[in-house]
Amino acid sequence: MQVMSTLLEIIRHEIHKSGVLPFARFMELALYCPDCGYYETKKDIGRRGDFYTSVSVGELFGQLLACQFAGWLEPLRNAECGVRIVEAGAHDGKLAADILNWLQLKRPKLFGQIEYGIVEPSARRQEWQRETLKDFAPRVRWSSDIQAMVGRDSVEPNFHGIIFSNELLDAFPVRRFGWDAKNKNWFEWGVAIAGDKFIWAKIPTPHSAFCTPQLEAVLPDGYTIETSPAAENWWREAAGVLARG
Repeated sequence: MQVMSTLLEIIRHEIHKSGVLPFARFMELALYCPDCGYYETKKDIGRRGDFYTSVSVGELFGQLLACQFAGWLEPLRNAECGVRIVEAGAHDGKLAADILNWLQLKRPKLFGQIEYGIVEPSARRQEWQRETLKDFAPRVRWSSDIQAMVGRDSVEPNFHGIIFSNELLDAFPVRRFGWDAKNKNWFEWGVAIAGDKFIWAKIPTPHSAFCTPQLEAVLPDGYTIETSPAAENWWREAAGVLARG
């Protein structure tokens, strides 16, 4: 309860400063606040957690990925840059362990050449991952972002291998926009405070072309659409460093 109380106070403080907090910022604090965000404090997924993922129900998902990765990586084995897998957002490292276990057992030669990188900005989650992957320590290294993982000094794409994530892009903060059918314009949804409760509040925003004028003409009032600039930026960055893979 103390963690939740602290998080609520942090969010309330930001709302008091700005009046209305954009939903993307609200979501960012709720999920990723360094000391008390959901993903910083909720390690357990599955029976002991709040939800299930493909990873939490068993090793099969990681084994299937490892089998596919092995097929993709075989043509790169003789590359001067080596064989590399980079996972972004590895949570507690369980999926990485399942992948590396399978490669070690089923593709030992390939396993001996692999460097497994984890892009993880959270120091706390890095600790979880290091504990889970301690048996693979010589093969794994960490970085806070993709550019640092592959080298910042390279002008041309220089990464040969696989960059992947599991349920990462859909966890990035989103901006929520609504349609005002009467005034024929878009607004952004934010979060405000009424008494001791958080409430939705509208933030005026310049018109954004989310769809054609013909579609806007028939949209119902209050129609909502979400965008995630953070997810788009991550995708562009990952694609930008990939030379082959």
